[in-house]
Amino acid sequence: MGNLATIGRNAAVIEFGRFRMTGWFAWWIWGIAHIYFLIGTRSRLFVALSWLWVFLSGQNSARLITQKETLKDFPDEPRREP
Repeated sequence: MGNLATIGRNAAVIEFGRFRMTGWFAWWIWGIAHIYFLIGTRSRLFVALSWLWVFLSGQNSARLITQKETLKDFPDEPRREP
């Protein structure tokens, strides 16, 4: 088959055999392919509208973990051994 990969906002890579494409247009093809393979019309519509809002507004709702929690932070919880 082939490979599709997003590199970031407005950039992607597409490889299908000898055919290769990068850049903005490849990013749009990646997005369309991703939405196409989602299950259900509701999921496709929700993801498409969500991505459209992020694209137009420039707001990204990424949530990042910035610090590691330790067991000392939660003294009331029992300690679990791996």
